[in-house]
Amino acid sequence: MRQRFLIRLATMVAALAALVAVSLWFFSDSQAVVSFWPANALMLAFLLRGFHGARERAIAVAAGFAAMVGVGLALRASPVTALGFSVANVVEVVVAAWLLRGIKLPLTDGRSLFELVVAGVVAGPLVSALVAGVTIGLTRGFQDSLGSGLQWFVCDAVGMAVFAPAFLGISLDRPFAALRVRALAPAIGAQALVLAASLALFFVAHHPLIFALSPMVIFAVWTGRAPGGALAVVQIAVIGSLATALGYGPIVHAETSIPLRVVGLQLFLASQILTVHPLAMALAKLDTYTRTAENLREEAERRSDMRAKLLAHVSHEIRSPLSGVLGLAELMKNGAMGDLTEAQKDGMSQITDCAADMQALASDLLDAAAVQSGRMKVVLGEIEVTEAMYQAIAGARFRTREYAPRIELTGDWSGRLTVNADPQRLKQVLINLMVNAAKYGGRPPRIEIGAQAIGDRVRITVSDNGPGVPDGLREALFRPFERLGAERTDVEGSGLGLAVARELIQLQGGVIGVEDGALGGACFYIELNRAAVTAVAA
Repeated sequence: MRQRFLIRLATMVAALAALVAVSLWFFSDSQAVVSFWPANALMLAFLLRGFHGARERAIAVAAGFAAMVGVGLALRASPVTALGFSVANVVEVVVAAWLLRGIKLPLTDGRSLFELVVAGVVAGPLVSALVAGVTIGLTRGFQDSLGSGLQWFVCDAVGMAVFAPAFLGISLDRPFAALRVRALAPAIGAQALVLAASLALFFVAHHPLIFALSPMVIFAVWTGRAPGGALAVVQIAVIGSLATALGYGPIVHAETSIPLRVVGLQLFLASQILTVHPLAMALAKLDTYTRTAENLREEAERRSDMRAKLLAHVSHEIRSPLSGVLGLAELMKNGAMGDLTEAQKDGMSQITDCAADMQALASDLLDAAAVQSGRMKVVLGEIEVTEAMYQAIAGARFRTREYAPRIELTGDWSGRLTVNADPQRLKQVLINLMVNAAKYGGRPPRIEIGAQAIGDRVRITVSDNGPGVPDGLREALFRPFERLGAERTDVEGSGLGLAVARELIQLQGGVIGVEDGALGGACFYIELNRAAVTAVAA
């Protein structure tokens, strides 16, 4: 821990000394007020992100103060000026750091950016300007202190606005983590574009085309998010300030002093950085939502796969013993294992009915698992509709013996009506619809099943005399495990049959739905592609 602290302290002092030297050498006016000043932003970033505890921060502040004083004296500033200006800078950093002690870093929301603006761009530079104004008044006369203090405030505030977000975006534990963007090549390209444009506009062009940098900065934000935008603005700040100080670039045409020209440049940069970070924060939220949605999707797929495997395993384990129970019960009921009394036959009938229901549930569970895992397959062929309906009616009558439904065919079946379908799956769906009609129909249940050709499709209907299904609930009826409140009644069911039926029909290229029926209840319909027609049902 001590070694890490010393390394960070040495890094801060070296970087601070270099920035102070460059700023004082190139951008100091006759009042020694510097118009390009990133040093305070760097020191603030180290205090907030690099050091922990009051002791470490106090040592860092003292070391930073010593570095500023030393560089000032080395560049032949008077002792009073070097000490006074260094005190002003350190006071700015300490005030800003104290006000920002609870800020959330890196800057990821509007509140954090607002706190930085209030503390680092306004409060800290304001206090610093007061101290600097007093120092200038003591050394050069108070007649110049007000203007110089105001200039100090503007330059420090703009410097904080430009550089503090960039420095605060760098983690000292992982300094290159912010550069690991999703698309590294576009991010590098955007920075190269900003660099080339900045060099061209400030050192080559003689026209005020500085506005052309704005879309490039936005592109840098898009490709590199907040670090990319901050780095782009820092590039423009360094190149633009150096060019302006040397007499190049569009800002030199302004008839004013070099420091004030740099202030004009920095005001442009401040407008850019205050555009960069709200945009970067919006993109960061979008990235967060995207990652969250992707994680939720992956988790949902994982859970769905686990559920499908569980359903398949449980269903398989249920079907195996049920087949034995059902076969044995049928043999006993038919007298193959000895004569039974009427009461015993009735008991065997109940056993076979319950076993058949359980077997049907196990089949539905297996089908649901196959649908969820994408393993459900159908084999299409030419199916004669009348034959399929008769087979389905026979199966439905066996499954609905306890309800004693009246099942009728409607229409004229003198000819053949064929569809492209899977015979086993079509029969399964039709049985399911008739079993539901018997369960939820009137008492006694009445069921009508019919078919007719409609253009290039065949429509098969199953109608009942029950209460029907309200319009607003018809779509929900086909969701897995949805029974529309029937689970609170004595009607048994799992809510899987219709969900599986929809998947099976869609796999066969058809549609399934429900509407009002001619018997006063619900009418479930299936539409499948026609294979061939020799006679059309009336």
